[in-house]
Amino acid sequence: MVVRINDSVFLHGGTSPKFAAMSVEQLNNAIRADLKNLAKLKMDSAFITDPDGPLWYRGLAQDNSPEMLPFVIRLTEALGVKRIAFLQILDPRQ
Repeated sequence: MVVRINDSVFLHGGTSPKFAAMSVEQLNNAIRADLKNLAKLKMDSAFITDPDGPLWYRGLAQDNSPEMLPFVIRLTEALGVKRIAFLQILDPRQ
């Protein structure tokens, strides 16, 4: 799930450009919808398993290119926050 506390957003993975237009509420609603219907879930097309989704996206942790900074600025502005905190365990085999 995605949590907003004051001017910070906390999430497991991150938010990719693919889902950057979604609000915290929309992200959480999409996650909940998948979790409520696990039996019907198609793992290859589920929001919660999408590598660009908020549970798995690693771009904020791995991409230190100059192009990432404008995206992060737009993202924090769109979410109305000053910071995005995420926990990502990087696999050294990748």
